[in-house]
Amino acid sequence: MNSTQEQYQDDEIDLRELCAFLWANKILILAITAICSIAGIVYAFLAPQLWSAKAVIVAPLPTQLQQLQLRLGSLVTLMDNTNDHSTFFASFSETKLYTDFIKSFNSFNNKSEFLKMNGSIGAEDNKDANTLQRTVEKMAKNISGKKGKEFATLSFSSDNAQEAGKLLNEYINFIQTKEVTAKNKLFFDKITNQINVLTLTYQILEKETFKTLQDDIIRTQYALRISRTAGIEAPVGNLNNQRMFAIDLGAKALSEKLNILKEIKNLEFIYPELSDTRLHLDSLKAIPQKKVLFPSYHFLQSPSEPLSRDKPKRSLVVVLATFAGLLTGVMVALLRASSIFRDVKRF
Repeated sequence: MNSTQEQYQDDEIDLRELCAFLWANKILILAITAICSIAGIVYAFLAPQLWSAKAVIVAPLPTQLQQLQLRLGSLVTLMDNTNDHSTFFASFSETKLYTDFIKSFNSFNNKSEFLKMNGSIGAEDNKDANTLQRTVEKMAKNISGKKGKEFATLSFSSDNAQEAGKLLNEYINFIQTKEVTAKNKLFFDKITNQINVLTLTYQILEKETFKTLQDDIIRTQYALRISRTAGIEAPVGNLNNQRMFAIDLGAKALSEKLNILKEIKNLEFIYPELSDTRLHLDSLKAIPQKKVLFPSYHFLQSPSEPLSRDKPKRSLVVVLATFAGLLTGVMVALLRASSIFRDVKRF
């Protein structure tokens, strides 16, 4: 018999002895296993539960934004041509509304505001600033919006299924309200800015037109004096040097022209661009100031109560605890045997 066969027999004998030893200590091993299993069961039923409600969204459909697009369309023709407004209008595209909503959903400040507002944070957590901050940071981790290539998944975790579904729905509505407010503010700020620009333009044009009118009155007065001095009462032709004072009209016509110029009160009559600017202003001011409601997303899966808990996984906890107990029992038995063997050997 060679050495390999002898080694095989030694290993076989050792394995048999090990099995016999473990069987002899089965009560100890089973007792430790049972204790660990019971501890796992107790933990599985007493440990804090975590349920996650979820919703799946994509960018809003064009049909959902008809009212918003109509409002934007009323502004397109009223924008000035001196600036590029493409960035402004891009802020209201389906993709931009969708991505801004997800960013707002994941904003820590928004999470903090919502948790404080809806009563999720108890009075004991609001005793001091540090405790409050730690509580908010811990609870904010239960709110998540993950954007994929085709859709985004929104989730809200709580200690029971019903509360998780309720909070997710409330938080989605809370963020959507914020987005509607922010986009409407952007829209109305743009209108206000355009009104301010056109108002300043109108005032400048009005002053320039008034000055032109006053200058024309003065020139007409001078021309009237010259024509009277020259004895020109009726219109004449072929007069030289007409660049500054048009005396060729004659004194009678110049006198009537002077009276008409002094009677003009509506400056838009003599400068049509003033009228165009005023009409432009009136159109901007006529845009309804009522807030436009719109969705920033479209549900592929609406918020609903979760059907299974995230943790603890009770069956897995019990299985792992039982397995850990079995290993612990075997190790205790082996360590106990090793200790007895050393004591016997010492004697």
